[in-house]
Amino acid sequence: MVGYVLCNRVKTMDIKYLRGYFYILLLFFISIIDARAGWKMDRESLDHVYILNDFRLFYTLKGKHALYDVSDKDKNGIPDIVENTAIQLDAANSMFSEIFQFTKPANNTRYYNKLDVIDVHFLFSNSKGSSGDALITYHYKKVKVRKLPSLSILISSKIKAGNLTPAHELFHAYQNGYTMFKNRWYTEGTARWVEHAFNKGTGKQQLLPATEKLLEQLLNATYDAEYFWNRIVFLCSKNPIQYELTPKLKQSRYISSLERVIQANKFNGYRFILSFYQQLSQIDERVSMERELDRYHWKEYEQRSIKNNRFILIALKKTINQTKCDNNIEVNHFLELIDNYVN
Repeated sequence: MVGYVLCNRVKTMDIKYLRGYFYILLLFFISIIDARAGWKMDRESLDHVYILNDFRLFYTLKGKHALYDVSDKDKNGIPDIVENTAIQLDAANSMFSEIFQFTKPANNTRYYNKLDVIDVHFLFSNSKGSSGDALITYHYKKVKVRKLPSLSILISSKIKAGNLTPAHELFHAYQNGYTMFKNRWYTEGTARWVEHAFNKGTGKQQLLPATEKLLEQLLNATYDAEYFWNRIVFLCSKNPIQYELTPKLKQSRYISSLERVIQANKFNGYRFILSFYQQLSQIDERVSMERELDRYHWKEYEQRSIKNNRFILIALKKTINQTKCDNNIEVNHFLELIDNYVN
């Protein structure tokens, strides 16, 4: 009898424990669903839109995500910061595709015949911006726009005029059109490199890695990897290439300051970086087959995996060899490091 009572108590305790466990588990999954839904809902709830060519810019003037700067110098009812962001994005889009000859995301194989527009959302954020690689059809509740598959760019609602975050984030969209690899030493490094195309002068350089330890530091870098890319394009591209700005780019100026968006007409290394992206596009197709991954639907951890570094370095080596800058002692030693890493 005593054993029966004890057994029942144990069962009752087990049931209570299991109920509590499943309740916690349920709350956990609900929080994940809410977070994911909130990620999209915040964007779909923005109540103003400004459209310029390939871009739709969504913003609000009230609440958590309200624009910090609502100045309207030309008094057309659109905050200058929104117009300035659109002007910068449009100019960057023209520069990347028409002058540098990068393929626009919508015309690249990953998004071809699938992408219609790039949606830019001004939101409160701890970062200056971010760029998504998934195609999303938003259902905006407070503005009348067509429901179209889009790439997403987030811009902080506190952004200031002249900040190059919009162009930086657009360059990520270009990268994503070429390759599934998203290792930050190359994505952030080359996005920082391209920012120098908008201003006179070139960016800071560091000597190429000369030891395995320095190579590992590079592969774990993010924004500071810019110094590596500035150096490699300098060594492999000789002199900055002078180009003629299109009439559109010559006339592209910010509303607030009337400064030209693009202040230089020469830049170093864009042909090198284009060749590198083309190499990445070919090699990640091979990786998709080797890892048995859906060609354009890798999990995020696969896109950022350290296993990708081997293939990114192989693509970089091929690009260096094509430019025939491998007779430079510094470059040659770096190529030896690559060989040791990938073999």
